[in-house]
Parts: sequence; C-alpha cells; structure tokens
Amino acid sequence: MWNRPAIDELDYHYHGFSDDELMNTYEILCTNVSVMTLREIDSFLKETYCGHIGIEFMHITDIDIRRWLQERPELVLNKTVVQQKYA
Repeated sequence: MWNRPAIDELDYHYHGFSDDELMNTYEILCTNVSVMTLREIDSFLKETYCGHIGIEFMHITDIDIRRWLQERPELVLNKTVVQQKYA
C-alpha cells in the first residue's frame, strides 16, 4: 500500500511546539470542544485532514448547503454525519 508523504504544516514541531508541550491545553474555536491538549489537537488534525475519506462538495451550487458540509467535519470531531439531515 502506498504511504502518503508527511505534511510538514500538520506537525506541531513545524509551528515551534515541543514534545514537552503535548499536555498543555488550548482554546479551540472550530470544534464543539472548547479546550484540547496539544496532543488531542494533533490527533484531531491528523484524523480530519490526513484520513482516507473526504467530502466532495465544491460542485454544490447552494452556498448554504456547501458551507454546512464544509464546517461539519470539524464540528462533529470526525464522527459520521451520514444519518444526520441537513438543517
């Protein structure tokens, strides 16, 4: 199986953080969780942006539906939203 190359920008070291800071907490604005440790943020970003499944939505012309799909993956912390109807 093909291994994807690492994305430097998704590594906390790239942004000046060290391993000693993994348990520090930070306020988060883009999820339904208000505070996360650096370790949790790192895991969340990798699950959200480095996973095998994505959402194709840029072809949708209704801006409200497109915005909802764009925001939803981060708001639900990578949980399946297939059963959830657009509101």
